[in-house]
Amino acid sequence: MSFPRIRHGSDSRYPLNNINVHNILAQLLDFSGTMIYYKRNNVATMNLDTVFQNIHSKGGRITKIRKEIARTLFEKNCLMSQADILTVLKKRQICPNRSTIFRELFFFAKNNIIIKNTILDIDYYEIPQDHHHHLVCLSCNSIIKVEIGSHLVKQEKQIAKQNKFNIINHSLEFYGICKFCQNLD
Repeated sequence: MSFPRIRHGSDSRYPLNNINVHNILAQLLDFSGTMIYYKRNNVATMNLDTVFQNIHSKGGRITKIRKEIARTLFEKNCLMSQADILTVLKKRQICPNRSTIFRELFFFAKNNIIIKNTILDIDYYEIPQDHHHHLVCLSCNSIIKVEIGSHLVKQEKQIAKQNKFNIINHSLEFYGICKFCQNLD
């Protein structure tokens, strides 16, 4: 099952000129029900209050488990697997079973509150706080967050223009061997 990707605010249907983004965070849904996060100075605007507002607006209750999952993903600010989330929660003396975590992550992803990304057949989740990409080590399976300069934004616009294609979102992962695994050889 695939979930809709989060749409960037650069779409011409959502003009943001001279608008304070923080004043419109409560209005995060477009007509199709797709969550939108807006960018200010090329940084996505998302915080825990926005996450909780989205849970509530989707008819969900803000339970202790949901709060802790959201807080865990927000603090990490990069991809986390279900097992990683469960480990962090157990360290915080919260012990939900795996099926509860699965159901909560499914709810978050289905309602576009988090991004689900599958890498090497493992599902990872994150709350969109900034725009970044990932380095994936094929040896130890570590994932490292990397930020790429504005040249990628220019390239994305050029690709869209050349192909007359409205780009909603993109995902970019680089696969290789991390510096730690290279030193083991």
